[in-house]
Amino acid sequence: MGPFKNTRYHLDDFRDVPVENLSRLEKFNLTHSRLRNVFEQTFGIVKARWHILDGVSYCHREKQKMIIMSCFAMHNYLYIR
Repeated sequence: MGPFKNTRYHLDDFRDVPVENLSRLEKFNLTHSRLRNVFEQTFGIVKARWHILDGVSYCHREKQKMIIMSCFAMHNYLYIR
């Protein structure tokens, strides 16, 4: 599900604006933008740590999925410890 069009989206657009004053669509876009940033940062960290992800494109789709999920699981396990 993508962000709503013709509504503020980028985090800079929401700077110094109280969340209580935002419309329902703007709150969704703010949450979407924050979550997207978390995903992009996490993928960057995981790709830097687990170099096996550089060659995943040569595997079958099902195997790619399992490799990526395994790398994220190991990252989360090591991050919590």
